[in-house]
Amino acid sequence: MHRLKNLSKKIMAMILAAELIAAAGMVLDILYTVYLTRQNARLQKQAEAIAEAKKKGSAGPRPVVAGFGPCGIFAALILAEAGLEPIVLERGEPVDERIKTVEKFWEKGILNTESNVQFGEGGAGTFSD
Repeated sequence: MHRLKNLSKKIMAMILAAELIAAAGMVLDILYTVYLTRQNARLQKQAEAIAEAKKKGSAGPRPVVAGFGPCGIFAALILAEAGLEPIVLERGEPVDERIKTVEKFWEKGILNTESNVQFGEGGAGTFSD
C-alpha cells in the first residue's frame, strides 16, 4: 500500500507538472502574439515612412540580400513587405535547373562550380532532406 501511495504521488506530480507546462505554453503563446502585433505595428509605420520617402525621392539605397536560401528568401520577403525593394544576389541556378545539375554530379561526377549542392536557389538545405 505504501508503494501505491508513492506511485500515486508521483503520478499526481507528473500531471501537475504537465498542466503547468501547458499553462506556461499558453502564456508564451499570448506573449508572442502581443509581441508580433507590436512588431507588425512598428513595421507598418516603417513601411509608411519608406513610402513617404519614395514619394519625395529620398528613399535611399536598396538593401542587398546575399543568397536565396531560407534566410535569404525570408529576409527579402520582410524587406519587400517593408517597401525597401531588395536586390537579391544568388550564385547558382534556379531550383529546377539546379536539380538537373546536381543529378549530373551524383550520377556522372560532373561538377558545376557555380551551381551545385551548396550554391543555388533554395540554399544548401534543398538537398539535405
